[in-house]
Amino acid sequence: QCDPSTTSEWSDWVEFTNCLTYMDLPLHANFDYMPVSPSNTENNLPGCWTRINNSTDPNYMNYPLVENNQSLCHSNYYPQGLYNYIRFNLPANGPDQYLVLPPVDPVNDVTISFWVRSASSETSYSYNIGLMPNNYSTDDFYVKDGYNFGGSNTDYIQNTYTFTAQEMASNGNYIVIWARSSNAASSFCIDDIDIYPANYHCGEPVNVHAEDISYTSAHIVWENPVTGGGEWSVRYKKATDEDWIYKYDGGLVSLGCDLDNLESNTTYTVAVRDNCNDID
Repeated sequence: QCDPSTTSEWSDWVEFTNCLTYMDLPLHANFDYMPVSPSNTENNLPGCWTRINNSTDPNYMNYPLVENNQSLCHSNYYPQGLYNYIRFNLPANGPDQYLVLPPVDPVNDVTISFWVRSASSETSYSYNIGLMPNNYSTDDFYVKDGYNFGGSNTDYIQNTYTFTAQEMASNGNYIVIWARSSNAASSFCIDDIDIYPANYHCGEPVNVHAEDISYTSAHIVWENPVTGGGEWSVRYKKATDEDWIYKYDGGLVSLGCDLDNLESNTTYTVAVRDNCNDID
């Protein structure tokens, strides 16, 4: 306690970064290295992402959020990521939940794609995707499209939507996913969100991994996060080496290649890039 004539020492300093005016594109978000709250009580969305949820029920009020304890939604059940994802979890008959992304520059058409799956095989429910002029009021929600989960839809699928500059100028430049409540409790998960200019044909390869590993070879595969483009370079090395071995320097168009003549019982590091020769 301080008397009026004294002051305490300064606290330890902390750093923070405020939000960009517009989202930095292209964006790839898979949430795999974000901290996760086991009790689902922390506001652990990515920085500058927001939720709108008017529930006062502690079992539902903090959704949507980043999570990894819903077994039906674990991202390792499909090849796009690791364990974390954003989960919507709605009680029967509402209230609805909204995931609001940071604003995008409305001067160009923008595409968003993500993987989505139901966390229940017993109910049917839906989401809408659209635009809002801010990140706090749903009064002016512009519906672009939607998706309905059938009662047995528990496989991840990829959905893609494009917003035109004209749509954003008229309706706002916050992209929003609106989870619609139904007469039964419902839950679904989204992962590996990609947002990029609609004419963008260059993106960092995702889900790079090795398959068919033998004593002296391995097959390397990856995915293209955007539409179009794709002239790939591959490099690899022993994990203990400093120098890379380059293969297919921009001359590979398929999403995979073989690495041969490897030493047995040896750890290797591999990386892939797009040479972006097809950017509009």
